[in-house]
Amino acid sequence: MIKNRVLLLPLFCFALISTHALADPFRLEGDLAYLQGDENGVERTTQSAAVTWWLEPVDHAGLPWREAGFVSRASSITVGYGRTRIEQTLLSPFPFGPPATVDLRDDTEQLLVSGRYVFPAKRWFVDGAIGRIESDASASGSLEPEGEEYSIGMGYYLTPTTTLRLAAKQGDLDAKDQVTNDCAAIGAPFFGCVQSISIQQETQTTEIALSFRHLGRMASFDYVIDLSAGSRRLKSESEISLVLAPPRGGGLIGVFPRPGGSTPGNPVTRRDSDTLGPLEFALVSARWYPADTVGIGASLAYSEREAPSGDGQVLTYGLDADWFILPQLAVSALWRRERAPVSGLADMDVFGASLRLRW
Repeated sequence: MIKNRVLLLPLFCFALISTHALADPFRLEGDLAYLQGDENGVERTTQSAAVTWWLEPVDHAGLPWREAGFVSRASSITVGYGRTRIEQTLLSPFPFGPPATVDLRDDTEQLLVSGRYVFPAKRWFVDGAIGRIESDASASGSLEPEGEEYSIGMGYYLTPTTTLRLAAKQGDLDAKDQVTNDCAAIGAPFFGCVQSISIQQETQTTEIALSFRHLGRMASFDYVIDLSAGSRRLKSESEISLVLAPPRGGGLIGVFPRPGGSTPGNPVTRRDSDTLGPLEFALVSARWYPADTVGIGASLAYSEREAPSGDGQVLTYGLDADWFILPQLAVSALWRRERAPVSGLADMDVFGASLRLRW
């Protein structure tokens, strides 16, 4: 797991508020967020924190306060950390005896560093990010992927409040696990015993997307439109190795053929590769600002399933709202419904809240 809990970084920066004057314009922005979803025994919680440093002062005078960084066209650097925990309670598969439950847990941590540079003419900009992902599962035999993600993008301000951006992203995840049995302790039954199973999987994701953003004004209020679409391709390679222990008293060794001509003590190895894609995805969101300090948004996202199972489509839609109580402090809340990607499973409702500070 990621050893240094960088969640403490934004908390430390927030503490500096008590010793620094809070004024507009601002140079630092910190965010804390919490999301939770629970459906049919599956509970998912996400905690995240991020700090953004603007390379020049950012002023939100005369425009929606949430959009200050976008309109000011300032360069920035962001450091973020997130942790997602999925907990699931399953009934024991054994048909005899009293009902029992099995609790499973999966923790995923991500550290992300990103930056955005706007060229002096304030028209062209480039951005990039690098992230590290690590996972930890409680169940034996569960894969625990870890790896890196990289992205790079280039955009252009068509107008002072309208951008067009093209971005590419690549992710590389490796997952390994090994399960062993004490065959000697169980006496190696007549049909033999699986001494160990080793699993190794490598997944590479390549993604390209085009996005459009516009901040406009209609009558007495401001609005923002976000549109994005792209495609994703996945390439997966896996290797499974199985080692057999000799059965008790010779058993049926030699009576039945072994896969690949294997013998006890020598691994049976199977390698597979698969490519999925292109998988399409799209996002549409709109935001209404009845006042510079208040925003109300709605979003709709569609993506194709990243595996051959299920109905092949994922649909997510939601609402959110934010309010700047002070120029330096904002609170927000959201609701999101995630349509289950596998037929027969219930949708998941996700609720969240976040806090933003500027100084």
